[in-house]
Amino acid sequence: MEWFERRRRSVAIVVAWLVLLGLAAPGAAGAAQSVTRVRITGDECAALVAATGEPEKKACVVVVESGGATDGELVAAAACYVPSGYTHCGTTWVRSQSVLLVWSVTATATYYRNATTGKVLWTSVTCTQSAIGYTIKISWCGSWHNGLPDTNYGANFDVSFVWEGSPITVSHGMRASINGRTGAGCCLQSW
Repeated sequence: MEWFERRRRSVAIVVAWLVLLGLAAPGAAGAAQSVTRVRITGDECAALVAATGEPEKKACVVVVESGGATDGELVAAAACYVPSGYTHCGTTWVRSQSVLLVWSVTATATYYRNATTGKVLWTSVTCTQSAIGYTIKISWCGSWHNGLPDTNYGANFDVSFVWEGSPITVSHGMRASINGRTGAGCCLQSW
């Protein structure tokens, strides 16, 4: 009987802790907040159709998605440190990829935000790439207007068929941000 009572008390403590964590992070972002499609046109599209052998409908589309991870007020809930003057912290990402999944670029950022002032401070932005039959050159990976309400992060990059600088090279850029007041992902842009 004593063993059962101890076990019940342990379960109650774990449940109470999980409820506390759930209440501490009401603005937690979902895994996939936004998805958009960008169509490539003109000579670039014609070159991609010729190079891949795919119809224009497939070869000339870029898919961009963004998402978030933690966004909580307590260190235990957010698994990150919130400095003085900020109220939340977390991570977010934006990914641009061909609809054929032959190349992709992902920018992952960590941030602090202040729900009262709306300011967002990006603490790191890292970019990764993958490609099959293409070469990717990232020319910029970082944040813009850091520490202001209208800040964003992302990357600029060139996608070349087979080798860097080939005649079939398309320049792309992607931007995403975290709303400083709600913590939601917003303002997804791609070209």
